[in-house]
Amino acid sequence: MKQTILPSVFLLFALIGCSSETTVDTTVDKEPAFEKVETKTIPKTQSKSAKAVSFDDLGDAWPLTVQQGILKCRAGSLALFVAPDGKEYALNGTANSKGYPRINPIWADNAKIPGTKKNIGVLIILALELC
Repeated sequence: MKQTILPSVFLLFALIGCSSETTVDTTVDKEPAFEKVETKTIPKTQSKSAKAVSFDDLGDAWPLTVQQGILKCRAGSLALFVAPDGKEYALNGTANSKGYPRINPIWADNAKIPGTKKNIGVLIILALELC
């Protein structure tokens, strides 16, 4: 066990550096600025394969630039997000491989780690629960 952990620790230090000075961002955004889009009414009724979801449901874990949408599951494992403008996006590779467009245009940047996106896993899990 020590043989696999020790190289991992060295790799971690090599990737992040061995600086004795650490900067921690303690600023808290009150509410993210959401993209302004023409919206359609999101139905309040839920079906077995679709569920409304919003920033209000997930708070800071919300990974998109739109404030709300609908999660869908199709064909057993196609995780989809329907934006307020009605456009469907692939949440997983399975959906993307079936021709649904990537969610990148509305995927929020991760302010805590510049150059990365926020974790979208929670939306994938919620969508697949509908399958």
